[in-house]
Amino acid sequence: MRPTPRTNSLVDANQRVQHIINPQTNTWDLRLIRHLITDNEAHAIQRIRLTPSSEGDRLVWPKTKTRDYTVKSGYHTLHETSCRRRPRNPSSSLSCDKEVWKLIWNLIAPPKIKKFLGRALRNGLATKANLFRRKIGTSPCCPICGDESESVEHMLLLCHWVEPIWFGSYLNLRIDKRTITTFDKWLLSLSLSLKENSGDKDNIMTSVGYMCWYIWKMRCKMTIESHPLSPMAVICESHAACRSYLNAQASKNATRRPPVLVAQTPQFWSPPANGVVKINVDASWKPKLQKACIGVVLRDFSGAFAAGLACSVEADCTIEAETLAILEGCNFAIQQGHARVVIESDSKEAISCLNRSIPRGTANLAADHLAKLAMSRMSLSIWVNRPPSSLIGILDKDGLPCPPIHSTRGMLDQISTSSAHLWPRLFLFFIWHFCFILYLDWSLVVMYACL
Repeated sequence: MRPTPRTNSLVDANQRVQHIINPQTNTWDLRLIRHLITDNEAHAIQRIRLTPSSEGDRLVWPKTKTRDYTVKSGYHTLHETSCRRRPRNPSSSLSCDKEVWKLIWNLIAPPKIKKFLGRALRNGLATKANLFRRKIGTSPCCPICGDESESVEHMLLLCHWVEPIWFGSYLNLRIDKRTITTFDKWLLSLSLSLKENSGDKDNIMTSVGYMCWYIWKMRCKMTIESHPLSPMAVICESHAACRSYLNAQASKNATRRPPVLVAQTPQFWSPPANGVVKINVDASWKPKLQKACIGVVLRDFSGAFAAGLACSVEADCTIEAETLAILEGCNFAIQQGHARVVIESDSKEAISCLNRSIPRGTANLAADHLAKLAMSRMSLSIWVNRPPSSLIGILDKDGLPCPPIHSTRGMLDQISTSSAHLWPRLFLFFIWHFCFILYLDWSLVVMYACL
């Protein structure tokens, strides 16, 4: 912040910053410039913390972490400035509801499906209508039916050959052509209709994304390679790909931790030496309130929880918040009577500054949790020997001793009980799968007979 002198005020050109610092108390003394600045500016200056060291000031470049100028950072700074000054031309893409974008990017699907749906929402697919509008194609008509203009909505929802795909799949969707306006509104209305059935909502929306992707692939094969259209092939390929991906994600996210041997759990937190206490600190900064919420966790050389702290202080930036967290951790350890300590933080800049070398990790999850917990509390919170219940699971993930979770035996009994019914469930699954295939074949035969 650069204070702006008030009008009709004389400013001494020889005044320096050192003239408004009291060297005996190492505090701000604004009497020389108080008539030149406002109350808010004076309050902001007094909030700047003064270092006790006598090191001189030096020039820094704020666009790099090392605070040193590089040609790359200078180029990017000039480029960003020119982009902000450049007038923006109106975009021809559709403006969609933010909820639709959240729905797309939160899908349990690979990036190619999300990017395809994003292009469809922005009307960026190479349909006949878009190619004709850009003076590339000779006709906007659909290459399959030839009756209407091939828009995104027509290609994915309204063309006659996609009707048996949506109805013949396990989704059993009937597309009401009178209510279709845009693709994004149809997706949003479909998602809202599944709100009550929240358990299967994610899987159904993932299946819808895969079906749109395979409809597009089949359409491209037909227009480019003259491949015959096959709604049944689209249904089977999209269903198989979706099921395979969801099963892979489920097995990837499943917990594989041994139920008995705690020592086999991956260890993220490294213990200190014998007789030394490790301090894990973290901070969450609120820019609007100029406030930092700090979390501190103390553990001994065996990994046992010793004490915890959650508090809030004033801070002007993220690096200041992380630095204050380190300071609070050291003070808290002194208050608890620990003389030999080692401190751990996920802020590389703060640690580098303390090491006088100005150029984040899973082991700091516990302190990060307490920092977020401080944001929801109005006062200082301290725990000694026994951590809060919400922190027990995070301490257990570090692979080191923590207070026991009393529900472990109940979970093991539930797992053993469910495994006893595994084979009957597999048998019922195969019977259901066989009936499902028969239902698909029969529904398609009836549908083509009606057509």
